[in-house]
Amino acid sequence: MKKGDKFRKLSATAREHYAVTALDAEAILAEAAKTAALGEQVHAVIFDRPVDLPRTEAAKTLKATLSEHGFDVEWQKRTILTGGFEKTAWTLVVRW
Repeated sequence: MKKGDKFRKLSATAREHYAVTALDAEAILAEAAKTAALGEQVHAVIFDRPVDLPRTEAAKTLKATLSEHGFDVEWQKRTILTGGFEKTAWTLVVRW
């Protein structure tokens, strides 16, 4: 296996691991409940790493779980400047 392939695999593994923690349905719904208690109908979650969370298995599981409970889930791209160049980051939007 070439080094580039190893790096891609390492990145994918790290992304999936981060996603499992960052996309915990109970934690996200607990925060969304606070937003709902303020009378709002949408909650946005901004993540601290510019990684491609929407394509992870954890994101697919989260979307299925929240959809079962009557929520709409949307991913929005945003650009951040880090390390001297622009990277794509994601915001999770949960609506009810």
